[in-house]
Amino acid sequence: GSQPRASAAAAMAGLEPSAPPPADEPWRLGPEPVYRVQPDHGQALRGLVDAPSHIDESQREWHEHRKRVLREWGQKREAAMHRPPLWCMDQLCSGSGLFPPRHLSDDWFSADELQMISQLERMLQQTGHAAALARDMMALRIFDVDVRIIADDSGSMSCGMLGGWGGGGWGGPGWTPQRVQQVFGRRAFRPASLEMFSGCPFPPTAQRWDLLRDALAKWEGVFGVLGMPRRVYRLNAHDDPRGDLDRLLARGPGGGTPMGAAMARVLSEYRRDGQDRPLLILALTDGEANDKNDFNDILDEIQDGLHGDVQVCLMGLSLEPEDIEWFEDEECDDTRIRTIEAWEVEQQMILYRKVIPRAADYNFEMHTYRALVTNFFPADYDYEAPIQTLRHRLYITLHALDRRFTGQRDAQYPSALGMGARLGANFNASLGAPGAPSQIVPVVAAAGVVAGGLKLGCLGGLLAYAYFASSGP
Repeated sequence: GSQPRASAAAAMAGLEPSAPPPADEPWRLGPEPVYRVQPDHGQALRGLVDAPSHIDESQREWHEHRKRVLREWGQKREAAMHRPPLWCMDQLCSGSGLFPPRHLSDDWFSADELQMISQLERMLQQTGHAAALARDMMALRIFDVDVRIIADDSGSMSCGMLGGWGGGGWGGPGWTPQRVQQVFGRRAFRPASLEMFSGCPFPPTAQRWDLLRDALAKWEGVFGVLGMPRRVYRLNAHDDPRGDLDRLLARGPGGGTPMGAAMARVLSEYRRDGQDRPLLILALTDGEANDKNDFNDILDEIQDGLHGDVQVCLMGLSLEPEDIEWFEDEECDDTRIRTIEAWEVEQQMILYRKVIPRAADYNFEMHTYRALVTNFFPADYDYEAPIQTLRHRLYITLHALDRRFTGQRDAQYPSALGMGARLGANFNASLGAPGAPSQIVPVVAAAGVVAGGLKLGCLGGLLAYAYFASSGP
């Protein structure tokens, strides 16, 4: 859900860059939103932490030692960042607890790894954040992350980003006032000029499949530098996911969108392989799955940790309003499920929230590459996480609970009273308590008055939650 512009800006203003942490507590790093500035190499790599002595350790021993220490630091960093109340979901925290490598001095890395960092910096130069991003991408190697990609090859991926079969759409390829109205017409934000989108190498009529291929090619370059395997799963084919990328994508899109089945396949193979590594699932898609109930159930299971240390990044490849709304619903409530919408939408949202002062500060290159690190370091790369208000955090926490009781993913509630009564009824039902609504409604009604009719009804829901907690066995 959107937050008022003023409150978001005020929250952002209080997030100054973290001071160097105490030597004995290197994990004490607050949120560091990367989009606010475009630092040079020296500014980006400040407050570096020296490595513990490991001169007598073999390469393998140091790898395990380093991973163990940095995992402990990452968990402590996330625990320190979690804003009160602690039972309330905080999207600053990933749940994986990885320490950002951009704060590590060179002695943490082998000579080969320093060469990798240098190569990545050259590759990422156009992002404007090459120094920090290159080191943070080393987390994929440091923590032995298992990366699996789901590529939507449904028939709609032949459409242009704005819709229209064959990718051409109607009229010329560029942005027009009418197309801006089509995408942003019902929103509180829109581009001040068409020039804001000139940095995108793809026009709004480009085929979605072309943007998918571009993202996969960029990521393939990163995996090649890091020397790490990846797996790519098509929705409508069962080719070897470890195969050559060009061969995997040689056949164009066609078929349905069985995203739930694809997720189940990925998790089944991950479980078969041992589940002893963090798993990052990158899913590139243009909209809702055909098997949406299965898909949503699996996302809930991932958020609840039932499949181990799994992160999911859904990357949007559509500018059609109904697809954008679907992505926004998916990102509503979770810490292990993140979404990145189409670049034009993300850019305008970041501008609207006053995270960046100029449109050029969030470019298409950064948009594509950040998907590899956003889930693990949301306090730094997920621009919405640091500016979430307590009201929004209450809402997403209670909505996630409600969804698990009812199975409904509707993100809208008619009022504080309605939300609280619904939650209260569900909570009491789960405890086998009779007369649930009559017990909870007076409490929620009072909360609604206190809240002054807040649209999301968070305070009413909070009291419902408190009622549930106090009534438990």
